[in-house]
Amino acid sequence: MASVATAPWSCGLCTYWHEGEEATSAKCAICGARRGEVPPDGPVQQAPPPEAAVAAAAPAAAAASVIQPAAPPPPTTTAPRLPSAAVAPVVEEAPREALPADVPEPPPRCVWLAAEGLRLEARAAELDRAGSSAEAAFHHRRAADKLSDAAALCPDGHPDGPRLREHVLEVSARAVYLDSLAGAPPSMPLEDHVGEVSLLMDLSSAPRPEDEEVSALIAKSGTSGSSAALSEAGYRLVAALENPAEMRVYANRIIAADGRRRASSSADADVDATLRAASSFDGLQQAIRGASWVELDIDLNMDRLDLGNKFAEEGASLEAQGRREEAAQMYSKAVAALQFAYKYDERSCRYPKVKEAIGKKVEELSRKASASGAR
Repeated sequence: MASVATAPWSCGLCTYWHEGEEATSAKCAICGARRGEVPPDGPVQQAPPPEAAVAAAAPAAAAASVIQPAAPPPPTTTAPRLPSAAVAPVVEEAPREALPADVPEPPPRCVWLAAEGLRLEARAAELDRAGSSAEAAFHHRRAADKLSDAAALCPDGHPDGPRLREHVLEVSARAVYLDSLAGAPPSMPLEDHVGEVSLLMDLSSAPRPEDEEVSALIAKSGTSGSSAALSEAGYRLVAALENPAEMRVYANRIIAADGRRRASSSADADVDATLRAASSFDGLQQAIRGASWVELDIDLNMDRLDLGNKFAEEGASLEAQGRREEAAQMYSKAVAALQFAYKYDERSCRYPKVKEAIGKKVEELSRKASASGAR
């Protein structure tokens, strides 16, 4: 029988089997644990190998310098059980910070300005992170303006006032930094300048103020029917005012530029109906030319030769629009005015060539009046 000192033994920590010369060691050849040392929760139970396996493995064990220990089994953990009805834990939001009882709520305009400023700031952040420095700086400045206005309207003692003012400084600093890049993408992250802001006011509670509507903003810029350019851009500005009176003023300018005027007998309702039918500057011009409430701006005391030519031009315009009956009437008026000039105008009486030219014009317009009226 082997002595106790040379009897094979298994390490209580790593389970390595010691025999032969290794059995004489007082420490584990693998983990260094002392012979007989056991883990706090008791020895690891492992039966020695069968005799045949021991005999076959002994030479290899004696020759090997390092033998990898068997990996200990993973610890067993028990996950906490959820109630049978629960699929996932419900995370409740932290309660909103309470407003001091002696501090009034911010006015609706203040709340809307804060919400609009943060909306603009979100757009600025999106552009900022995309590398669009110039456009991001523009939106940062717009956001700072709105937030600054909101801070000015915040009641004294309200916690949101200082928070808004601090955030304005951060946003403005970012805009200055982006401007300094001359269009190059930023190298400093947005978070280096602008932090998060937490407000007590309910940003969803205030509607857009009336003076912040598009029509009001355009009116505040000085745009009106009497000042807007006679162009597509000018028309759209006046249309955005959503003011029928301003659109009538605008239409009167178009009428006057065409040598016409609004008939004194026309009603605003008829005029507005015509103007509402247009959706562009060209469409408005066409609608005005075809309106029954538009007439030539004629001074009956003007030179008859000029008056006849003006009637003739109007007849040609009406004919081009397919308004043949009205064209025939206008040609007839031109003929009457020119016939008067043919007989009584001093130029016609003194200069035969002038008289001859007027006569030919009368014949031409008479044929056009007859042809237009006959269709």
